[in-house]
Amino acid sequence: MIVGTGTGCVCGGLLAGGPVAGMDVAALDAEIAVLARVDAMVVARRSLVVAELLRQRSDAGERLRGSGGMSSREAKRASRTAEGLEKLPRAREALGKGEISPGQAEQLASRANDPDRAKDVRAHHEEELVERARHRSTDEFGRGLRRQDLEASPDEGNSACSEAAAVS
Repeated sequence: MIVGTGTGCVCGGLLAGGPVAGMDVAALDAEIAVLARVDAMVVARRSLVVAELLRQRSDAGERLRGSGGMSSREAKRASRTAEGLEKLPRAREALGKGEISPGQAEQLASRANDPDRAKDVRAHHEEELVERARHRSTDEFGRGLRRQDLEASPDEGNSACSEAAAVS
């Protein structure tokens, strides 16, 4: 892995374009882990920028599509995530440190943006959810949140199961 020493670099000084040919699997796994942390830091920084654009009443989606090269769908997702993370400072901090994945941050932000599920973030305390995310994969964390939703529903998810079976 090639690491630079530039100051203020959001990517921790990682230099793209370093050779990977001949690296063993352990080294490649380590590279993937570093890249995942860099990705998380980039998403956290972008969410701060998007939140500021929204505060300034600028069209964040248009700027993400233009300057950011995102599709409309990606820009909408980034804007929604930024809005949710504004309500979740611990999640944004953990994302910025690469402690949780962008997918986990998106799942938490989605909850914060949904009035019916936002109370769950408050009731289960943001820090507890962030801590759970730190120790689970993105898929495991998402499954846990969905299971929690079902258990919290008045009929423990039975109507959702019944509706799904009726559609099949």
